Amino acid sequence: MACGRRRANRTYVDIWGQLQSDGIAVIEARPVVLERAGVMALFIFFVPSQDYPLEPQNRARLLQFERLSNVLESGQIRDVAAAPRDPVLYQRAHWTERLAEVGWLTLLVYVLAIPYGVLRTWRAVRNHNRALAAPLIFLLVTIVYVGVSDLVAGIPDNNRYRFMIDPLVLALLAALLARAGERWRIKPLAARSSALS
Repeated sequence: MACGRRRANRTYVDIWGQLQSDGIAVIEARPVVLERAGVMALFIFFVPSQDYPLEPQNRARLLQFERLSNVLESGQIRDVAAAPRDPVLYQRAHWTERLAEVGWLTLLVYVLAIPYGVLRTWRAVRNHNRALAAPLIFLLVTIVYVGVSDLVAGIPDNNRYRFMIDPLVLALLAALLARAGERWRIKPLAARSSALS
């Protein structure tokens, strides 16, 4: 039994080596393939992960709840009828159609939280605040590692891997909102105290 597994693993390594050399040959012959794959990966990354059609019968029963979740939690304008895997559907001519499938609230959270996390990390490092810098660096490195490695390696279903980093991005967003709330409270308080004096 173990010998059979080892042989199967060895076969996988051989196949992976051939796939890698074929992929490099394709990219050298047609570099546009790499650009199109990157665009496709980015679009799919921000599509709500419930749209991964793994269990069609179960999905059919839960479709109304799934759609409600996609709209309210992710900000998706149009449901993905069938998960498109053809890279041709991600050319510029199809971007409008693909953009409607993106979870816009998810994208907004990422766009707000990650730059804020980078800024807070930079300030913490600059001010020698190790207690704040260490967890922020951990959050950002994990987000970048999972995001980048997944965008490169997991195109067809990479939105599922967001489950690992969404909580980290939400933690950064919570820190951003808390900081904004502090600043908002401090300003009115300063204005009231200056009006009293």
